[in-house]
Amino acid sequence: MDDREEIVIEEFKTSRKNIKNDGGEKMKKDYIIPGAYGIAMLLAILAGIFLLDMPIVIVCIILVLESMIGVCLHDMPIWVHGIEIIISIVAGIIFKETVFMVIAAVIYVVTIFALHFMRESKSQS
Repeated sequence: MDDREEIVIEEFKTSRKNIKNDGGEKMKKDYIIPGAYGIAMLLAILAGIFLLDMPIVIVCIILVLESMIGVCLHDMPIWVHGIEIIISIVAGIIFKETVFMVIAAVIYVVTIFALHFMRESKSQS
């Protein structure tokens, strides 16, 4: 009975080493895409607040809405994304905030790419 316990413990130790060595590099890669997305959002928020002198609440609401729309539409064909970007820019022209809505459209595109690359990296593992 002691032999079985030693074998199980030895298998656990070797399998643990493999997970630790392979998982460390993969875990670092998994944080690059969300980190880049977070930096893009932060830069868009700061640009809206400081460069365009917009209220922080409006900036955050619009950027979060653009991100949520991107999450909802990320599986759609490319022409749907084009229509959404055009709608965003037209809304910016109507409300005289064209520069900010172009920034919001960029956040939409960044959201789509982040979701695409996250799904791609998840399917490779």
